[in-house]
Amino acid sequence: MNKKWKEFAAVNGLTCEKNQCYGTLNDYQVSITLEANGGLMIYRVGVHANLGTHAKEVYNFLAVENKKKYKIGQVSTEDSGIYFVILGRMGIVNHIDMVLHELTEYLKSLDVDGTVCPYCGRAMIKSVLAQDNGGYFRAHNECLEQRLQSAVAVENMEAALPNNYWNGFAGALVGGLVGCAIFAILFAIGYVAFISSLLGAIAASFLYSKFGGKNNAVKVVIVSIVTFVMIIITFFVCYIVQVAMVMDEAGVSGNAASLFFQLLAENADVQKEVCYNFVLTIVFTGLGIVYNIMSLVRQQKKVSSGIKRIGQ
Repeated sequence: MNKKWKEFAAVNGLTCEKNQCYGTLNDYQVSITLEANGGLMIYRVGVHANLGTHAKEVYNFLAVENKKKYKIGQVSTEDSGIYFVILGRMGIVNHIDMVLHELTEYLKSLDVDGTVCPYCGRAMIKSVLAQDNGGYFRAHNECLEQRLQSAVAVENMEAALPNNYWNGFAGALVGGLVGCAIFAILFAIGYVAFISSLLGAIAASFLYSKFGGKNNAVKVVIVSIVTFVMIIITFFVCYIVQVAMVMDEAGVSGNAASLFFQLLAENADVQKEVCYNFVLTIVFTGLGIVYNIMSLVRQQKKVSSGIKRIGQ
């Protein structure tokens, strides 16, 4: 982290090394982790305390009441406290400092004890420096081991689940239809909406999982093929329907598909428009698939791999 972060750490008595600041701020354990994602600087911030019955209240305080004020996203309550992410920008150090002070003051108002083990809520006579959810904090060694074993058990259970390829395929079809419907509606009112290709790919991926398909390499293959085929079919169907409507208005009989492909082969203006729109449609569909692949890689990263004792 840069000089400003080191100054922030020094003022607050935190440890600052590489991409991580951690320690005790306003009587609560906090961590700030810098993550680079697609060229964006993202900070994952955690306040590590045993929230107990106050977890929902604290979540609402951040995610509902103050999300816009704090300009944060992806709020989550975990075994080791509460986390949120925030994009890097000018003044980010002071901004995160403000959010942390207000959040910890709120925790004090709820009588949440910041000195106990974040996992179990018991006093920490002996503790180790733990890493979990990207953050560094002190906790009981046995609680950390239990958390690791629990994460491994969940991962093993998920790995043993059936692939459900057909269910996933059905979900991908529904998601692809969403993108196709958006494409067709916007085309009908005079727009070739390339973003619909991107949305279709994302929807296909999302619904593949929602219908029970597993997040593996087969998912990417199925979602990619389904999305490409459906969008390409919709693309040409929309143009053929447009030609059919023009023919009907002009009182011309014949096969609309044949006329469209004849125009595509012989008319330079038609070639230019269709090819331009086709290329951009493919590009945006490809972007959606790339996004899906990146999401898959993130989802396949084992939670257990990020749970460990620091210094060992």
